[in-house]
Amino acid sequence: MDIVACTDKWFVMPTGVMMYSVCVNNPDVDIVFHVIYDDSVTSEDRRDLEDVVALFKGKSVKFYPADEYVTKIDFPALNDPTLGNSPSITRTTYYRLWLAEFLPPTIDKVLYLDGDIIVRHSLLSLWNTDLGNDAVAVVPDGSDGMMEIYQRLGYPSELGYFNAGVLLANLKYWREHMVVKDFLEYLQTHANDILYHDQDVLNVVFKEKKVI
Repeated sequence: MDIVACTDKWFVMPTGVMMYSVCVNNPDVDIVFHVIYDDSVTSEDRRDLEDVVALFKGKSVKFYPADEYVTKIDFPALNDPTLGNSPSITRTTYYRLWLAEFLPPTIDKVLYLDGDIIVRHSLLSLWNTDLGNDAVAVVPDGSDGMMEIYQRLGYPSELGYFNAGVLLANLKYWREHMVVKDFLEYLQTHANDILYHDQDVLNVVFKEKKVI
């Protein structure tokens, strides 16, 4: 099982807790954690995460520095108090849009988990979800059904709105359809419509290519 997380220095500790909870509740599953990080994360921080998975048999971690180009993009809606966004949300949240580029081309599927998640049960049933020709498997967001979301993003409410904190991503689809170009185009042309960061972008681009 390949699990990916994105972090900066301020989210290393929660990410370690998430990884520990995954390992405890999936003891018989071989798992590789793929951690995408920026230059605020030190070698000591990375060793701390390595120490977490070293406690468990069949678990390992690999690290991928975020591309310098991505770290310099002026992402919309970050830390804008007029939008009600938390100052704890940093550009790291957008890194998941580049999963297909950051991770090796040999990895066709990953489970993305936000670092503030606690896993309490086996992840195998989620991991074994049939993605078919869709881009992601997702769960509805708590705000799914609120009409202002669909009015803001410009697509029918019947298509739903999902939470990007848990994503089973079909990276083969992402690469074949070069979805990062669609992500960038939406970021550039609809910056004023974005409120919930990369979650909005993912919902628009994958509105008809998701398993719920």
